[in-house]
Amino acid sequence: MLVLKHPRQGPCMTAEVIVEVGADGGSLTLWGRKDQGESWEFWTRSDETAAFDLLDEEDRQGLGSAVQESNLVRSFSDGISLLDRYPWCDLTPLKIHPEFRESIVIEVRKRGTQRAIDRWARWLSTDDRNTADEGYVLTGGSDPEEYRPVELLDEEDLGPVVKERHIDFLLQEELQVSSKFLHNFVRAAAKSFVKVSGIGLASSPDFIQATLRPNSRIDSVRVKRSISDLNGESDLIVLYKLRGSADLIALLIEDKIHAPFQHLQAERYKERGVSGEKNEPKKWNNHWTCLVAPDFYIKRGHGFDSAVDLEQIKPWFGSTDPGRTEFKTRIIEMSIRKASITGVKVVDPINTAFYARYYEAFQQFFSGQLQTLSLRPPAPLDPGEQWFRVSSPLLGSGYITHRASRGIVDLTFPDTNAEQVKRDLSSVVEAGVTIEQTGKSTSLRCGVPAIKDMSQFSQHEAEVTAAFRTVQRLFEFYCRKQAQIHDAVTRASWRNSPS
Repeated sequence: MLVLKHPRQGPCMTAEVIVEVGADGGSLTLWGRKDQGESWEFWTRSDETAAFDLLDEEDRQGLGSAVQESNLVRSFSDGISLLDRYPWCDLTPLKIHPEFRESIVIEVRKRGTQRAIDRWARWLSTDDRNTADEGYVLTGGSDPEEYRPVELLDEEDLGPVVKERHIDFLLQEELQVSSKFLHNFVRAAAKSFVKVSGIGLASSPDFIQATLRPNSRIDSVRVKRSISDLNGESDLIVLYKLRGSADLIALLIEDKIHAPFQHLQAERYKERGVSGEKNEPKKWNNHWTCLVAPDFYIKRGHGFDSAVDLEQIKPWFGSTDPGRTEFKTRIIEMSIRKASITGVKVVDPINTAFYARYYEAFQQFFSGQLQTLSLRPPAPLDPGEQWFRVSSPLLGSGYITHRASRGIVDLTFPDTNAEQVKRDLSSVVEAGVTIEQTGKSTSLRCGVPAIKDMSQFSQHEAEVTAAFRTVQRLFEFYCRKQAQIHDAVTRASWRNSPS
């Protein structure tokens, strides 16, 4: 749970938390302060840094800043309207300003479900407000004792981001040791099989029909992880029997969070299933395949015999140790959260190959400056991903972007008003540099030769070199005028601009 401790403050004015709510992955705060006329002004700040920490650097591309601030508003009702952009009543209350306590309660009653209203009421009736800061969470019900301390999962334990392999290990354990989890999983997959196949239960294979009978019992034999053959790799293979039958059944499972499908991946899973059933020595008597992924991923279509979504799996964890259940549930929640942020990644081999050569050229061109200028190492790129971002610790929150297809190099400062920057810097910018509003950011922009076709890097080495020279030019300009640029950007912060 991330809690902001040091908000930026205006001259002679102290910012105070009006209400702060939190959830796994971040926090949302309505801040307030009195202006010199003793009137309140408000703004919101959302911080999803913890959620962003679940993502690889490549996943973060194009997502903007993890921390977002709104414009200032001049009334409490307008401040609540800023909060209403988020489902704040459904989140966990962390802090409430004493002066606004009754007003916040009224707003929660207007908007919240009965469950949310009860949660807020219990929190407000608790004398020790520090429980929220110490990691206490609400576990449901109406008993105040159900606020209990839980040691929340440290993302570093996951290496440091949630990957498909973490879900593989988690599923392997549960399917192997928990008969209830195995029963829930196989029955859910069987119901999906009937739906996906479109042939109806009566026409489904006998072992699917038997699985869905009310009194069916499923016995685990073995769960194997990361099994490969000539047709590729299966994330998990669950070997099980239906009680009363000698037939060994294999359920081949592919796990996804946001990675794209490999070429003919679902078909190759089926080929592995057929191979294990038909070839000697026979590995199993029957087989089927299953995709495990977030719900939105499954809805895109997949080609597997069945699918079980992560949202469905989350309630199945049962343990006499609440901490163990909490740990596993958090892994699933973090996986779903990651997928919701990034979507399903689609890899473009042409862009990916171009970027690998681009990176090599960058390393050569800036060989003497790699301590101060850096480019993300080669990684799979999406279709249309033709923005190459250069970072430097000297730029603070700023960064330089080469938008290859548009023929633009930008030195960008997030969350700033370009009109204000123009007023402060128009006398010092060099010829050929313009100041542009790019979304909520300000960019100092130079034109460079555009690169429309990325199929052949060798044909565009001159354009790439010209872009690198422009990156160098903007970086050196920033270094020469650093104090002026920093002051201009600070004054141009959207929160300091009139609402």
